[in-house]
Amino acid sequence: MSRLARRLLLVAGGALSMTVLAGCASIPFQHPEARPVGVGLNGKGEIQFFAPLCDGERVQRVEVVDYDTFKPLWMASGPDQEISQGGRITLGDAKQFKQVETEGAPDDVPVIGVNIQFADGSGAGIRIDRAAVPASISSNGNVLGYSGREMSEQDFRARVRSEFCS
Repeated sequence: MSRLARRLLLVAGGALSMTVLAGCASIPFQHPEARPVGVGLNGKGEIQFFAPLCDGERVQRVEVVDYDTFKPLWMASGPDQEISQGGRITLGDAKQFKQVETEGAPDDVPVIGVNIQFADGSGAGIRIDRAAVPASISSNGNVLGYSGREMSEQDFRARVRSEFCS
């Protein structure tokens, strides 16, 4: 093979390699998974939920809807200090918020959608099937976390922080 032919082959191979690399570099990264929301029950058997927060984050607003119809059931903003810092939110408890736009959360709605909005505009949400929340977690302090798996609240919060907070 002549010297000219080798150079042309190297140039063509280099151009092909650059094209392939450029094509690979343009593949978009997938969006990270949504932050998990913990679900629990208080001693009275009432649904509670929370999103573990990263440093500097604050809860600003909560919206609960009928998951099947998207009808608003309960909307509240201006949480008390405990809730704004990631504490458990009791479904329909107006005392935890300064402003409640939609009162109550009917018990006859079997599946609800929860959206927790943070002060920076981001947030976390979850679908809660009330029938799937075991009564046993009201007394043992556990929550339903990743994929509805029962775990201690402390372990759930630590895992979320390690995976979602930098």
